[in-house]
Amino acid sequence: MNGKRIVGRQEIRPWQKIRFADVEAEVVDTKSRKPTTVMQAINDSDLSASYRSGSEKVKWKLKGITSPVAGKSFVIKDKTIMGRDARCEIEISSSMVSRNHAELFFRGNVLMIRDLGSTNGTYVNGVRISKEMSLQNGDEVKLDEVSFEVVGPQDEMAKTTLRPAVVDVSKTTVRPSIEKTSISSANKIAIM
Repeated sequence: MNGKRIVGRQEIRPWQKIRFADVEAEVVDTKSRKPTTVMQAINDSDLSASYRSGSEKVKWKLKGITSPVAGKSFVIKDKTIMGRDARCEIEISSSMVSRNHAELFFRGNVLMIRDLGSTNGTYVNGVRISKEMSLQNGDEVKLDEVSFEVVGPQDEMAKTTLRPAVVDVSKTTVRPSIEKTSISSANKIAIM
């Protein structure tokens, strides 16, 4: 039964397979459809890992608009801290910018930003942010009065965003069977 040898009495349930020498039979329940097992195909960490591996990494940049960063271009790495501190990946010499002002990071292939509790705030397109937010090509990021333009890959913007796979099997709907066949092949029969 189900590929295992049995000895003695054994309870048989719907959708179990029984083999008698060269003949295989499957017990069916005519009132319900065979259950489908849904397994997660891909998750957010898979997307993130595949995004960061290989040479096809998407390049995002910040282009400085106002002083003291005007005319400068900064490539965004996996995790980029912006602030006044010399250890920041993007160091900004301005007393209006906090030591560790904001963080840029990737979620999958989406560029995100979050304020790190700065005194004067982080703004995206003129709106002060209080939680992490996604960025798009052409967005304006301001740390107090220091402005940047987000420069993203043009060809990537036209691609479809991949939604995470369904993981909750309990939300799967079971539908009644449409076909009712008694013989599935020469060596297989269905028991009804």
